Amino acid sequence: KDDIALMRGKSDVFPATFRYPNNSHTEFIPIEEGTKIHLGNIDVEVWELSGHTAHSVVFVDRSHKCIFTGDAIGSGYIVLLICSEEHAMETVEQYRESLMKITPRMSELKNFAWLGGHGIQENGCDPRHQQDYLAGESQYFNPIRQQVMLDMICLCNNLISGKISWKSVIDSPEHYCNTGSAGIFFHFI
Repeated sequence: KDDIALMRGKSDVFPATFRYPNNSHTEFIPIEEGTKIHLGNIDVEVWELSGHTAHSVVFVDRSHKCIFTGDAIGSGYIVLLICSEEHAMETVEQYRESLMKITPRMSELKNFAWLGGHGIQENGCDPRHQQDYLAGESQYFNPIRQQVMLDMICLCNNLISGKISWKSVIDSPEHYCNTGSAGIFFHFI
């Protein structure tokens, strides 16, 4: 419901950023954990995965064995957590809890394609090599997959426990930290 306010431009957070043309004639229907979106012969299920933003979701298409993670887990390189510096650890804890809710479902996702938000992230975020990625000749490839999600949980645990110092994150040029195949950039608002 908060996102609907954003779409209508009636939010204190981003008052006019997300206004769409003629949206006064558009009906917005809230989606939440477990919502099924019927697309003809295909049902897509919504799983909540807050962290990247407060209301991030992933979409599970069992018919085609695909999970669309968007930016909720990133694209195999990083996830961008957008929050205030003051609430960063709270955001990390919420993100970890959201990830933990999905782990019992991991067996359901066996042999699923994990489709993230940005292909360039799978190529190490280096725009000089994007053409290599598009041509299938990339030397770097870290697709979003179950291991990235498990490493993301470990990364959150490392931040929460202090194994990764918050000072090192704040002092890094892009407020970055990583563990295994997972990384987090913080964007402070």
